[in-house]
Amino acid sequence: MDPETYQLLFGAFNKQIKFKLLNTYRGVPVTNMGSLLEFHANQVTVNTRPFQLVTARIQRATYLIIDDRVIKGDLITASLNYEKMTLGNLEICNPCIGQRKYIRAEPEDPIKAQITSPRFAASVHNVPRWFNSSMANLSIHGATILFHKLLVKQMPVYVSDPISLRFELLDPATGEISQLELNAIIRNITPFDDKMIRIGLETFPYSNVENFLSRCVAQTQKIIIQELKDRVEREKPLAIS
Repeated sequence: MDPETYQLLFGAFNKQIKFKLLNTYRGVPVTNMGSLLEFHANQVTVNTRPFQLVTARIQRATYLIIDDRVIKGDLITASLNYEKMTLGNLEICNPCIGQRKYIRAEPEDPIKAQITSPRFAASVHNVPRWFNSSMANLSIHGATILFHKLLVKQMPVYVSDPISLRFELLDPATGEISQLELNAIIRNITPFDDKMIRIGLETFPYSNVENFLSRCVAQTQKIIIQELKDRVEREKPLAIS
């Protein structure tokens, strides 16, 4: 543990300050208050609620937000019975974590999507060529897509590039499927695995599409939250190492 992280955590332990814990479950933020039960040179034990413990167990980590600083801790053990978990490898990380303006929802399975870009030379008769991708999550004004590295050679992508994104979306409330096409700007590009890259998009839907997306995302979030509630009940009591 570096000195800055040590001092921040020691101060929270010494003063018994309550702080926010942050995880995500299928894109939906899960936050609860917590406090430090134990403090050691390389690990801490945190008291918090079962929802946080289960999501931390899934992610094998959690984030502690103390005095506007964000500390990531890897999960060592967790117990729903005693509502506590022990964290190690604690370090201060990117303060932007948890600052998304719009909550994203992750579909149960990635959504098939296609993208095209003005940067890519139009094909014959100026008909744009679309490239397959998959959508990992979606919000009213954002999305994350996975794009094969081999396709980058055919359609190079860069941060701040404008692109078009199209996909079909099921409305969970009605069962209807709509085909959508959105304008977007690439905000970040990061590796995903040895075959794929992850592309973060800011999207700009028209008002009628925005209303549809809002309904779909809200309904999906309800399903995800209920799924998490069911999982918490199934996993009581929980003890891992």
